[in-house]
Amino acid sequence: MKNSFIASFPYYSLPIFPNDCKFNFKSDILLRDMLACISTRENHYEYPKFQDFSHDIGCMGKNLPKIIKEFLDGKEVYILFRTTQYDFTNKKTYISGYYKVSKAFRLRTQILGKEKPFYGIFSNENVFLNKTDANNWEYKHIGGAIYSDNEKYTEYFHQQIEYYKTFLKTSKNKKSIYQSRTIEWMKKLKKDSFRKEILDFCSNKCVHNNCFLKNRILNYQKKWGNKFHLNYLYSSQVYLTDIVEKLKRDKIEYITKS
Repeated sequence: MKNSFIASFPYYSLPIFPNDCKFNFKSDILLRDMLACISTRENHYEYPKFQDFSHDIGCMGKNLPKIIKEFLDGKEVYILFRTTQYDFTNKKTYISGYYKVSKAFRLRTQILGKEKPFYGIFSNENVFLNKTDANNWEYKHIGGAIYSDNEKYTEYFHQQIEYYKTFLKTSKNKKSIYQSRTIEWMKKLKKDSFRKEILDFCSNKCVHNNCFLKNRILNYQKKWGNKFHLNYLYSSQVYLTDIVEKLKRDKIEYITKS
């Protein structure tokens, strides 16, 4: 891996739910926080995009140009994902897996009313693991992107990529489960009836006062007058995924080395 560049991105993952949760939110893999239980800022609940193993400037946008530059310069570029999963009394940070960048793209069109280039990458090699196989993140909390050109992390990042690559063609590579569950929950959460079911149960029937989703719902209602945060997040006005997916189909332009 001499001619390689590795970035590490953090993301918010779903917390651990009570064992008898009505909605069966499993915690064996480290899905992104699609319910926005932990992530309360911007559109972090939409990333990483396990549905197609892409990434764009909707999240970590200041870091994508560097990654695209390294890719266009001919390097093998990897994004190593790390996430902290919360349970009722503790938290633990894992490395869930990686992307290997295969293409870079841009969308020259209006996004949310602003005319500007919108950049992203696709990956064609991905490994994501169960928690039981995933390595722990060995450093203290770091909020942003980290790169292998920082000598403090160079050897560690290369060791992690080599470890995860050993699972690439094995049954322990759970990328298809990350993808299928993400798509399944995206479809459910875009339905008004399903969000209403969550709201009704968590607000009125859930007996677990330490449940992250229940507390998120109640705190949001207290602050915003009985409104439901998932209704806002999955509305057509702010759900960036729907907007970008349409543009990928209609307006995508792949970037190649000039």
